[in-house]
Amino acid sequence: MVGKIIDINSTEAFILLNDGNTIAISLSSLPNNSKIGASINVNSISSEKLMNNCKIPNNFFI
Repeated sequence: MVGKIIDINSTEAFILLNDGNTIAISLSSLPNNSKIGASINVNSISSEKLMNNCKIPNNFFI
């Protein structure tokens, strides 16, 4: 599944997925040059690196 980076902090990136869900991914799972607005393939990231407990509501950033 493809997603777009919508926010980055010191430890994780928030990814908006094509299905409308937002997930947090550890920065250590992303390339060093990842920036807000970049598209990433979430399927290539192992499931243990996805912070599934950090799902946030779709209207969090509105």
